[in-house]
Amino acid sequence: MAPPSRETQAWEAAGLHCSANERRADEASRDVEAWLKCKYMREHLGEEYSGVVSAATSFGIFVTLDAMYVEGLVHITELGGEYFKFDEARQELRGERTGIRYSIGTRVRVQVSRVDLDGRKIDFRLIREGEELVGRTLKEKGVAAESSGARKAGRSGSHKRAQAPEPSTTERAGLTREQAARSPARATKASAKKTASNGKAGKSKSRKPRRS
Repeated sequence: MAPPSRETQAWEAAGLHCSANERRADEASRDVEAWLKCKYMREHLGEEYSGVVSAATSFGIFVTLDAMYVEGLVHITELGGEYFKFDEARQELRGERTGIRYSIGTRVRVQVSRVDLDGRKIDFRLIREGEELVGRTLKEKGVAAESSGARKAGRSGSHKRAQAPEPSTTERAGLTREQAARSPARATKASAKKTASNGKAGKSKSRKPRRS
């Protein structure tokens, strides 16, 4: 195979040079854009904005504001007073106590807390810690606990009733009538037995021993 000609080598070198310049231009454009965003947001420190979570990491969440295409970081220490665990598979942060989740697409409201113009970084503070999400999560847990308790109580009650069923009013009345009907018969039998035993005792006493 013949080596490439000088013309081909020149075109390849020109292509590499153009690609490198294009990458540098893109980087410069992004850097200028980030600087302008930081400069603009520095004039709005303390203001509140609505946004959506665009990324979740082990150290916090990135939020993109709705009013403008500006992205900033909410550090994990600003998410609330509980421990958050990062789920890499689901790309979300989950609170261990409340079960609240921050994943891509979660709606939040933030406040501009810090702007680093030299580092091209914007930091947000979460001012609405997902109250609706927390309330819904706790409510679901409460409903599940109540339904579980009701099921356990129902099972326990049915088990007790199956073991020792109480007689109904009709059954109780029937038992009372039966007992009342049996009582005179038992009394008559007892009286007859007593009379017979008394008669035998009298006969044995009236007999005298024979004289020899």
